This record gives sequence, structure tokens and C-alpha cells, in this order.
Amino acid sequence: MFTGLIETRGVLRSIKPSESIITLSIQADLYSGRLLIGESVCVSGVCLSVTGSHSNSFEVDMMPETYGKTTLGKLKPGDRVNLERSLTVGSRLDGHFVTGHVDGTAKVISIEHGKNYRVISFETDTEISRFLVKKGSVAIDGTSLTVIQVSENRFSVGIIPITLENTTLGMLNEGNMVNVETDVLSKYVLKAVSSFLLTEQSESAETPASEITWSTLEELGWR
Repeated sequence: MFTGLIETRGVLRSIKPSESIITLSIQADLYSGRLLIGESVCVSGVCLSVTGSHSNSFEVDMMPETYGKTTLGKLKPGDRVNLERSLTVGSRLDGHFVTGHVDGTAKVISIEHGKNYRVISFETDTEISRFLVKKGSVAIDGTSLTVIQVSENRFSVGIIPITLENTTLGMLNEGNMVNVETDVLSKYVLKAVSSFLLTEQSESAETPASEITWSTLEELGWR
């Protein structure tokens, strides 16, 4: 479990694919001598296990599914990644619950540059946006952010200077792809309410559980 508060940025040193596993080597001076084999690290939003630890770098392994479903499969040596170690018992939770299980990707469609902030808008699949709610939480490349607006397949977030400076989000340009993880709490809420409504409705109900969205819930009085 993670918080979405990025601890440091790492530099991808190499990618070594094989038939069943892809190994990433990442340089991270902050983690020098601190990582243990088997512990979890969130790499640009993806929870991965440490398989090698050295003085200023470490290795993680990815399954082919992770390589193909996330932006990690498009990285090249020299690219930067956001890093966060997993929570420990007693840690302060200053962001939101981030599992590191990426739902999919989104494309940057616009960037509004303010004096001390940026508003970035994304386009994504409706299967992802249906779990987003205005003022709710979302993890972009592992970074905990607040949703400003959300529509059928688009959403926007605001980014403050410290986040721009200390994460890879400050390097984004239009057309770039990012990893997206929606708030796990919203998934459980929709799942629970969908199951409840399914038992309350007949098979001929006008709103099947598979089509339930936050708008539908609000119309039914869930706020």
C-alpha cells in the first residue's frame, strides 16, 4: 500500500526482457542501501517487487501484462520515474490509499499554465473515468492528485509547484501517456451499490448494474 506522495525520482538504467519476465534497473540515490529484496516499490504508479539492491540502484521484475498495460513498457534508458516505498505500520497517510495496481493509461490532451500551477486534462477509457468523481482522488504515475472536473472520458487535475518540481509530472507534454489508478474506495462503493441495486431490480430494470455510474447514484439519492 502507498500514499501517492512521491519520495524521489529515479533514472531508468536498463530494460532486460526475457520470455516471461522484464527486468528494470533503476538508479535511485535516495534509496542507497535501504531497499530489501522482496519489498515493494511503486514505480510511476506500478507496484513492483525489488529483486536486486545495490549501492545506488535496484532491480524490479515485471510480468508481460504489466509491461504491455502500463507506460513502463514504453520507457527507455535515461527516462525518469516516480518512486515511493510502501507504507509501514504507523506511517502518516497524507495522500490517499494507492495500491499500485494500475487501471490503465490516459493521454494528456491539454496543459494550462498558471502562475504557480498547472491544470492538466486527460483523455481515457470510460471504464476508468466511471470511477472518478469531482474532488475525489486519483493517482497519476503514482502521484496522489485531486480531480477538478470529470466527464464521460475526460478529467483534469491541478498540480502545485512542489509536485511539478519533485515528480515527473512537470515534464509532461500534450500527447504523453500516463498510468492511472482510480481510488480503490470508489471501486468498492460502486461494486457494493451495484450488487444491492441488482437484487432490488427485476431482470427488466431500466438501469442494469453494469451501467451504473456516479451520475446514476446521485440521481438515486446517493451523495
